[in-house]
Amino acid sequence: MLTRLTVLLSLLFIISIAALTHVAYAQTQKLPKTKLAFDLPGADWSLADSMKTKTGMRIYSYKRAPITDSEGRNIIPNIACLIEKVPKETDIVEYSAEKRGQVPFDVKEVYSSLDSNAVIHHPYAVAYKGTYTRDDLEHTVYVVHLIDENWGVQIICDATTEVFPICQPEFLKFLRSIRSSAKSNRTMEQHTVEEK
Repeated sequence: MLTRLTVLLSLLFIISIAALTHVAYAQTQKLPKTKLAFDLPGADWSLADSMKTKTGMRIYSYKRAPITDSEGRNIIPNIACLIEKVPKETDIVEYSAEKRGQVPFDVKEVYSSLDSNAVIHHPYAVAYKGTYTRDDLEHTVYVVHLIDENWGVQIICDATTEVFPICQPEFLKFLRSIRSSAKSNRTMEQHTVEEK
């Protein structure tokens, strides 16, 4: 009887630890240096790396547990957040156009926070869905540019096109959870976002 009770208590302990670990992933994460917060898409995701470049840009890279594709390759989807100081008067459309030129990809869709199917709800952001090819593998990405006070932020959600449908709900959960405690009078209504 004592052995069964010990086993039962041990199982309850393991379940409670697992529940606490699961809750930890649902907790709000803060993007350092900014007033932005977000939720990781699930327990498969974690911060993999952070660094500061010589130009002062900060890069935070989140990786997902690997997904095996049809060729048996372990594909690791990732989310990168690049943060840099910008003047407070920076225009989101101009900022986005400049950043798109630095990270080439074929744009398939463009979104603003005003769209009914918005990828991100931040009021001063532009989002794209697109593709690019690296090492003979096509990738599908969500690329988001946003201004939050005097921070310019680029977010890249990247996976190979084959596994993208598995990651897409996770990417959208992450992007739609992004919020800011900054007060801003900026609005996307002033702008018309056009594909270039």
